[in-house]
Amino acid sequence: MALEPSPRKILGEKDLNRVDKRDTEPRKHPQVSTALHTGECGGGRDENAQPQPPTKHTTKKPQATRKQNASKMLDVSEIHLEGEETGDVPIYDTCDEVRRKIRAFLKRDGVSQAALLRALGRCRPGGTPISASSFRMFMDQKGPAAGGQSGVFYAGYVFFEKVRLRDGKPKSKRREEMEEVWGGHTDRMTGRKGVSFSRMFTCHVSEVPVQDKYGMVHFVPRD
Repeated sequence: MALEPSPRKILGEKDLNRVDKRDTEPRKHPQVSTALHTGECGGGRDENAQPQPPTKHTTKKPQATRKQNASKMLDVSEIHLEGEETGDVPIYDTCDEVRRKIRAFLKRDGVSQAALLRALGRCRPGGTPISASSFRMFMDQKGPAAGGQSGVFYAGYVFFEKVRLRDGKPKSKRREEMEEVWGGHTDRMTGRKGVSFSRMFTCHVSEVPVQDKYGMVHFVPRD
């Protein structure tokens, strides 16, 4: 049987050299268009276009700035009320109204409970501090006269009255009503003018005490 000719003889010498050269040369890959990356497709790139500034993100105020602003809001040292040295400033707010003002003030940016308690303490005679437990007890109560014997009530009224005067705000309608109701009243225990939420009172057996929205107690016939 005749042997098949070798591949060299079939392809020829020149063909083998061409195959060998093609196999040994590095292959060139087609260049990938960068139009999609550079934005040059679809009308080309505007070389005169100005670079866009980075998007600004809203950030919170620095902690130091927030504390500084809170300190200004809490500072009422320039305002003086008659009778504050002896704790005799006339009060024309209910306990519920003082609690409402406290809750609203604590929502201001940077104002903490501890800082507010220090500010309230400075509004008491001698600047005696207010404890967190006394503050919580007062804030947990409900009613126009509930907490009237608490030092938080008196200090809170004095503080917010000073804030009102410092900020140049007029008296509210409710404040004017309180002055009309309590203006001629003097607390028989403390001698202080204004509201008196003393829990000590006497009435006839045929009467019952009723408290109105201003904290004033009236005696009405028993049913």
